[in-house]
Amino acid sequence: MREDKIFISYAGEDTEIALKIINGLEKEGYNTWYYERDSLEYPGEIWLSLIAKAVMKCNAFILFISQNSIISYMVDKEVNFALEEKKKILPLFYNITPDEAKQGKPEWALIFSGQNKLEITLSNVAPSLLFIVNWLKRIEIHPNLVQKQTKEIIGNDGAPMVLIPAGEFEMGSNAGRNDEKPVHTVYLDAFYMDKYEVTNAQYKKFMDATGYKAPALWDDPRFNDPQHPIVGVDWNDANEYCKWAGKRLPAEAEWEKAARSGLVRKEYPWGDTLSHEDANYEGTGGKDKWEYTSPVGSFAPNGYGLYDMVGNVYEWCADWYDENYYASSPKLNPMGPGSGKERVFRGGSWYLSFRLRVADRDRSDPTYYFSFVGFRCVQ
Repeated sequence: MREDKIFISYAGEDTEIALKIINGLEKEGYNTWYYERDSLEYPGEIWLSLIAKAVMKCNAFILFISQNSIISYMVDKEVNFALEEKKKILPLFYNITPDEAKQGKPEWALIFSGQNKLEITLSNVAPSLLFIVNWLKRIEIHPNLVQKQTKEIIGNDGAPMVLIPAGEFEMGSNAGRNDEKPVHTVYLDAFYMDKYEVTNAQYKKFMDATGYKAPALWDDPRFNDPQHPIVGVDWNDANEYCKWAGKRLPAEAEWEKAARSGLVRKEYPWGDTLSHEDANYEGTGGKDKWEYTSPVGSFAPNGYGLYDMVGNVYEWCADWYDENYYASSPKLNPMGPGSGKERVFRGGSWYLSFRLRVADRDRSDPTYYFSFVGFRCVQ
């Protein structure tokens, strides 16, 4: 069955009304695409190229016309891509009348002001949603078969993945390093994360399938056990594996939410104290008998069923690093800064006896590799 997808175009100031429509459509079984969430499908791409690809893949285009959107550079680019691709476009007028839209620029505001007279407000979402669904039916855009989100799936690379539910959590630590401040509330849509760090055995499948180069430490007997996490990979290597697997690297916010697993203001995925019974880090003792990396899943999972979220190896994230990002981070599905010089990695490793706290942030030049940094994927 064809999987129809609907591009939602709106100005950032109109996020509240846009999300009400998005959530309503998704409850009806429709697939939507919007920048704040779904741009993570294209890691490392500049936003203009990203938007062009997303519009091309969508079957319909819903446009919120407002005082904000008619002066938005991003919305202008999105609409013009949709017009170039001859997409079916439904204009919705939010806090602006069609007659008012005629007075403004750009040209598409004038064009669409004569097509549809639906004026949408926060108080008339239900009838507006019914109108939108009827329009989608008329142009033969269909909802997908309703699928209940299962708690665990198997990824394209054969790796088990665990559902991380949608919702809010408190990110950061006011008691930690400066780049962990301030604590701020983040909302994330649901996603799946690899239950384990990517292993040497999994990475070999990727190399065999694609001819991709072996990591720098591939032949080092300290690190090349098939069930140990892959190391010696830089950010670009990790990103290439994720693309091959039909996945992506986690956003930093996704990583921290998954690591916390519902615990609030705790230092570690299990509480506030660190022990070799819980993780592989510098030194040995308790369950931790490994001088270097350990087989994935050697310690108890966290509340979401994820293993080795701290210790064993650091894990590359999708985000560029910015020490001050938390001060201006958006609440909804933050993706990190648009550019930077270093990429984030999280979780601590076998190499250190500190920096295993779930709020701790570390980073490196994305072309560097280490014996203590690996990754896991999300989708």
